[in-house]
Amino acid sequence: MGSKAYIQRTRVCRVPSRLGAGLTRRLALTDSRRAALHARASRAEDTDWTEIDLLYGTLERMQPSPIVSLNRAIAVAKVRGPADALAMIEPLASKLGGYFYFHGARGAFLRQLGRTEEARVAFDRAIALANTPAEAAHIREQLDRLASGAAR
Repeated sequence: MGSKAYIQRTRVCRVPSRLGAGLTRRLALTDSRRAALHARASRAEDTDWTEIDLLYGTLERMQPSPIVSLNRAIAVAKVRGPADALAMIEPLASKLGGYFYFHGARGAFLRQLGRTEEARVAFDRAIALANTPAEAAHIREQLDRLASGAAR
């Protein structure tokens, strides 16, 4: 993982000491429950996305973070669709404009909505911000899907 990505992730995920041990434990338990739901599902389709959405909502209330909101939008897209997810992340653009995953998620939602030119722009931005060749390759696959006309 690139050092820029590591620093950004650790900065976002760090729990301020002023929150106290009780809140820190609740945050850890909530996030552990979310991770367990992912781990139990053998396929993405088997994931309890509704529960993950609820857990991310809890995390947002306990420790507001644009990264938590972005992650929640992925679950929202699975439960309520890409339009709702896109509406959730658009206000995050000023805070996450330099974040690879923001543009990748935005591009995916736009692609699912059939807004291919906007998706292409978002994916191009994601490639420019990619921290690793693997990240860039994943986004190039999304661009190939756009070019082949696979909207979903």
